[in-house]
Order: sequence, then C-alpha cells, then structure tokens
Amino acid sequence: MQTTAVGAAIGAATGATQTSSNNLGTKDVFLKLLVAQMQYQDPLKPQDPTQMTAQLARFNMVEQQISTNKLLTDISANNASTDMQAAATAASYLGHQAVINGNQLQYDGATPENIVIQAPQGAANATAQVLDANGQVVKTLYTGPLNNGATPLTWDGSQDNGSPAAAGNYSIAVNATDANGTAVAASTQVIAQVQAVRVTTAGVQLVVGGVPVSMADVQEIRL
Repeated sequence: MQTTAVGAAIGAATGATQTSSNNLGTKDVFLKLLVAQMQYQDPLKPQDPTQMTAQLARFNMVEQQISTNKLLTDISANNASTDMQAAATAASYLGHQAVINGNQLQYDGATPENIVIQAPQGAANATAQVLDANGQVVKTLYTGPLNNGATPLTWDGSQDNGSPAAAGNYSIAVNATDANGTAVAASTQVIAQVQAVRVTTAGVQLVVGGVPVSMADVQEIRL
C-alpha cells in the first residue's frame, strides 16, 4: 500500500506540473516529490538526512542553471532587438557616401577610389601606396610631406606602369616619418557608397564600397 501511495503521489506531482511544463527540473516538481518522499517514508527507516541534503544541493544547482539559462535567453532577445533597431537606423544610410576608418578597397575595375590620409601631427616625409591582395605595390599615390589633419587622395585604378588594375581586393599602406626619420602616426579612411546593411553575430555592419565594416568605424555620412 505504501509503495502504491508513493507512486500515486509522485504521479500526481509530475503529472500536474508536466501539464504546464515538460521540464522535470522545475521547483514545483522537486518540492512535491520531496514532500511525498517524506510523507510516505518508512517510520522505522526514515529518510537519511545526508541524502536529503545532497538532493537539496542538487536541486539548488539545477535551479541556478535554469535561472542562468533564462537570463541568457533574455540577454539574447534584448541583443537581437537592439541589433534590429540599429539596423533600422543604419538602413537610412543606404545610398549615401560614408567616411570609414580602414584601408581596405574592393575595386570594381572602373570606379575611382577616394581615400583620406589622416596625420594628426603632420609628417616631414610620407608615402601612400596601393597594394594588391598579395601585398605587392600596384600604385604609389603620394610621396612628400603631410600637413596636420586630412590629406585627400584618389586612385583612378591605374598601376605605376600605366596599365589598368584588375577588379579585386586592394589595400592602402601609409608610411610617415618626422624630420629625424622617426615614424609618426598616420591612418587611412575610405570614402564610398553605403550599399547594404547586415546584421551579424558581431553586430550591425555596413557594406561600404563592397567592404563590410563595423558601425564603430563609420566617421561620417554624407548626402
């Protein structure tokens, strides 16, 4: 009779909870099973308190894991919502010219590439070159001193030998030094049209001139 009563109690506990959830690690199921176990235990052989303590500890771990999983789910949902809001804002940039930090170019074989060299401290001597995907110099765009601030440059797609460069991936390399030959800071920016908006695991990206870039690298949007 005792076994039957315990089984009935356990069945009622699990059955009632499974109606609303299939997760047997929920608090209601565990507590109902624990109460049933204590209620129908053999008075001559009571439940070992050590085992009960271990069960409580295991339940606490399960409950913490459930809470953690819910928190992670909530964070993921919030991030997804934030990304979609950011993507909606970024969509208004489509078709505009963007100034982005970076040195990557995706040359289409016809459209000139607009580049800006930024030298906050200026430079006595500087060289700006276009490199192909193998790191070979394709075109030397600039040699000479750099003033403080921005120096705009344009690559028309030609090579140093006068022949047109093929469509493909290129980069801009800048080397700048002061009058003593010590390297000075100089960075590059690319100006191109915003062609697409992407939502990725790394966040929202803009495709600018064929190159995907982080929103954090966008310095200016132009009409």
